[in-house]
Amino acid sequence: MSGAVIRPPLQRIDDTRARSLRDCSAVRDHKSILACQEAHKVTDAVFDGARTSWKPFAAAVFAQLQRASLSVQLNIAEGYALRSSRRFRNHLEIAYGSAVETSELLELAIRKQILPDGLSHAALESCQRCQRLLLGLIKRYRDNEA
Repeated sequence: MSGAVIRPPLQRIDDTRARSLRDCSAVRDHKSILACQEAHKVTDAVFDGARTSWKPFAAAVFAQLQRASLSVQLNIAEGYALRSSRRFRNHLEIAYGSAVETSELLELAIRKQILPDGLSHAALESCQRCQRLLLGLIKRYRDNEA
């Protein structure tokens, strides 16, 4: 037996954990998730708007808009990195809430003419698309757990 390779015993992964790992690994990385791509568009627009259109009376709106839009893309990324379907879905739900908040703030910015029309309408469309995509992902991961 001088040439025999000794291998440790195989570890068994329960079905739930295996499914969880398989679901998360179906995507290359978080940046390939369409909802994340839309969230990046929104965040870029928000930060561009803050740089070019900042007004003292709207400082609180700009600050909250930046935080909310960042929260969407960062929660998608963090949830994906955790490699667990249940935890990923939880982060997707948080991202969805932040996307709704971002939409509300963008609608306020449009009503009060805080941001240029082209920028704010494009950002709002991307944000609403992101919300729909997030809802689809949440439903998918919720159905997989059932």
